[in-house]
Amino acid sequence: LPGFGVRVRPTGGMSFIVVYRAGTGRSAPFRRFTIGSVGKLAPEAARVRAKQILGVVANGGDPATEKAHEREAPTVGELADLSIKQHAEKKLKASTCSFYRMLVETVIKPAFGNQKSDKLSRAAVSRLHSGMGKHPVNANRTLTLLGGIYSFGGRIGEVPEGYNPARGIEKFKEASRERVLNGDELERLGAAIREAVTVG
Repeated sequence: LPGFGVRVRPTGGMSFIVVYRAGTGRSAPFRRFTIGSVGKLAPEAARVRAKQILGVVANGGDPATEKAHEREAPTVGELADLSIKQHAEKKLKASTCSFYRMLVETVIKPAFGNQKSDKLSRAAVSRLHSGMGKHPVNANRTLTLLGGIYSFGGRIGEVPEGYNPARGIEKFKEASRERVLNGDELERLGAAIREAVTVG
């Protein structure tokens, strides 16, 4: 199988690899994709995986580069922390930041914290939102926060621009918080208005 082989390191460690050109022509760069360690992976299994990788390459893919980018992508938890530190703390009120941190620590991280941020699906976010139906306000704020985190991530290049798994999910209806002022409250409101008009 052309390109399939074993790499031997100076330490003696050995790994199954595939070497291929990323693109067409003599100027196309060589890439090396590490399949797994010799001893942990049978040669037959490594050969099957090598055929799959070379099939992706034949269709214009670049598995080694894609694997490197996947390794580099931050987790959802890391991206959330970065968004709070670099965006929310600088542009939002302290009380809003505190609320967002609470949602990150109690909702977002337990659900998706260790997942790669560029792999989070809209279906997974929708399931989380639906599961919070007993607390519609927090559910909707979590959705808004996740959307903001991914918008921030796209602007700084941590996730593909335009990739936002929180987009397009319908929010819960929230009950109105209107109430009628009682007599004492109306009296104090009137006094405040009179003072504003006469004193300033």
